[in-house]
Amino acid sequence: MDFFWTIAVLVVALGITWRYLGSYMAAVFDGRVHFLGWAERPIYRALGTSPEHEQTWKRYAGSLVIFSAIGGDSLAVISENLVIALALTVEEVFIGLAIGASHPDFQERPRPRFVDPLWLLVMIPLGFTVAFVTGVPIILRDVFSVVPSAPSAPLYLFPASVVFAVVVTIFCYRWARGSVRRMMSEYKI
Repeated sequence: MDFFWTIAVLVVALGITWRYLGSYMAAVFDGRVHFLGWAERPIYRALGTSPEHEQTWKRYAGSLVIFSAIGGDSLAVISENLVIALALTVEEVFIGLAIGASHPDFQERPRPRFVDPLWLLVMIPLGFTVAFVTGVPIILRDVFSVVPSAPSAPLYLFPASVVFAVVVTIFCYRWARGSVRRMMSEYKI
């Protein structure tokens, strides 16, 4: 019952603050607000980076490996995390490409959207669901590692998760390719 009340309070708090929190997050992401700039600058100097630099995939992978090693994870756990992260990234990109290519919206008012808003409402839950299914092995492994008497996560889940990600990626690639071909023939490109 405590879990229900926690979720209820969270939903109410988000319902009250979504407008202000969303505006603040947009300002932070646009670089207009530097709330903790005084604390960020020494950290950026120590790491040899700046907020203007984007994180490349190589730097992200290195950070993931270093963080996992500091956390005491084994090489097997680190490699599982990297494989699932790569599978998640690829399948989410192709879900976005498939829906964006099949349901474009090139209107310029008030700003370009590129994807029909109705299909964005389909794409977001679809992306979360697919990401959850692909991430189940890591979720189960971490949950089972916390509970001492629980069995370990079945080993076949990791290859099954990668196969699922490959199938989703291929399906979405073919869907996007067909949509782009139809669009190109329609506009005689």
